[in-house]
Amino acid sequence: MRVADIARVYQEWSAKGAEFLTEPKDHGREIRAYLRDPDGHLIEVGQVTGLLTDQKADEEPQERQLPRNDSRPVLAPGAANRQGGAGLRHLLQAAARSPPFITRQKCGRPREETQMPVAYVDIPAGVNDGAKKKIFQELYEEIHQAWPIPDTRVLIREWPNEAVSQDGRIEDVPMRPICTLAVPPDLEHDAKKRLVRQISKTIGEACGREDEEIRLPSGTKIHNNWVLTFFWELPLDKVALGELIATENPLVLENLPPQ
Repeated sequence: MRVADIARVYQEWSAKGAEFLTEPKDHGREIRAYLRDPDGHLIEVGQVTGLLTDQKADEEPQERQLPRNDSRPVLAPGAANRQGGAGLRHLLQAAARSPPFITRQKCGRPREETQMPVAYVDIPAGVNDGAKKKIFQELYEEIHQAWPIPDTRVLIREWPNEAVSQDGRIEDVPMRPICTLAVPPDLEHDAKKRLVRQISKTIGEACGREDEEIRLPSGTKIHNNWVLTFFWELPLDKVALGELIATENPLVLENLPPQ
């Protein structure tokens, strides 16, 4: 949900019994806080810090105030606690019916389908320590730029020539590197293209891969270093850190990138 004044919403909803998982936190383009509805679903409440994308550039952003006699039900302090889940559900339903105050974010998937990034890098055996350090450092920076969530992990796995086949053939040549990213879904296309270029460059240089010119039957020419990248998207409720499911972990919730 997007609101005009998240500080006011946080204060008013808390007084009415809502229990937020996090306090409002500024993420640059948006200020966000999280709570759960009575059915256990994660609710994101956000306030944009700039103009909305659908607002005309020549219009001044204005906060539309609710009329004093609006028909939204108001719970007395602590009412949600006394009424149990029904009180909070009533509050959320009332808020959702108030377009001047709250609108829903436009995104393809719920925010909760997010997890902490992990990169599995398969490379040929014999890559030196300096090259491995390059992979560790640069991949961390590249992935963290796309998903600024703490605990980004990079794991390197080495494969001898005899343990790898290419098109059914076991050849005495170093394997073509593979990078598998276990990451949040719905990264913007341009950001994904930029990330793929960076990963390909980093791993290609570390493993001594040179660009090859490939001529297609159509006459098209492309250049390829044969670094293969997979995007493996996993929902947050299938990830845990320590004793906490990630959907309940403020360490994750407070650092989710804006969508």
